Parts: sequence; structure tokens; C-alpha cells
Amino acid sequence: MAQARQGGLLVPGWFTGVGREEPQAGALPGTGDPPGEASPDDVVGATHAEYGTPLFAAPGLVLLATLTICAGYHWLRLIPTSAPRPMAVALAVVVVPATYLLTRHVSGPGTERVRTVARGCADLLPALWVVLLMVHDVGVADVLGAVSLVLALSLVVLAVLSEVGEQLHTGTY
Repeated sequence: MAQARQGGLLVPGWFTGVGREEPQAGALPGTGDPPGEASPDDVVGATHAEYGTPLFAAPGLVLLATLTICAGYHWLRLIPTSAPRPMAVALAVVVVPATYLLTRHVSGPGTERVRTVARGCADLLPALWVVLLMVHDVGVADVLGAVSLVLALSLVVLAVLSEVGEQLHTGTY
């Protein structure tokens, strides 16, 4: 069994190499199921907008997670640098809108709770940074680092879940 394109989507089926798929006797076109049994992840006739995430979402989530991991390690004093303010400004300006933008269309099994955690952590980062500027306390810096790492973890989990959801819906493994 191979995969073939049908309407711009990859679907499992039997590919003859001539440009169209030929189902086995008794199977529905584009699936490996016998007649009368529809597969739950049958995508024949579905569009990308109905079930999928944008193509840039998973790489963008991983890139954003990398930035927040570096920031988290910085605030926990595991990566010593001399100027914490440029990193904090980058977090306050870039991370919050990017998190909302990248998590808006992420779909897959179990993404709603993780999306809520990611957005909550992204909302906390600028607030904690302002508190850190006013208080200059090591404890606040530690909390800021922990929130950054939780945000990074939730972004990576969202990237993985979105890719798993895509594979379930398209039948590509």
C-alpha cells in the first residue's frame, strides 16, 4: 500500500504509478476499509482548513520554544549574560503575540488545555518582567525563569500534538 495525492491531499491507497489509485476489490477508494465501514480518519473530500494547522505552525512553535528556553535559563542564572534587559524586552514584545498567533489554529488531540497553558504563561511573562524591574528580587527572576520554561514545554507539546493530529487526519506516518 502506498500513498497518493487526491485533491491536493496525501491519502492511503494503492498506487499503480500511472497517476491514479486503484482500490482492491471490495475496498473504498482512498482507504483500506471494506465497503460499509468508513475510517474515522478518512480525509477524502476534506480540505486543509477543516482539520489542519498551518504549515508554519510547528516550526514556529519550536523556534519560539527555543527562545523561551534560552530566556528561562538566563533568568534562572544557568546562562550567565551581562544584559538581561534586551532579552526581557524581546520576550515582552515577541513572545506574547507570537504565542497567540501560532497557537490560534493548532489542532490535534488534546491541544485545548495545552494551548490555555501556553497562552497563560505568555501573558505572565511581561507582567513578571515589570515586577522584576520594580522589585529586583532573585525570587521573581526564578519565577520568571520557571514560567519561561513551562511556556517552552507547552509550545513543544503543541508542536508535537499538531503534527500527530496532521498524521492522524492525513494518514501519513
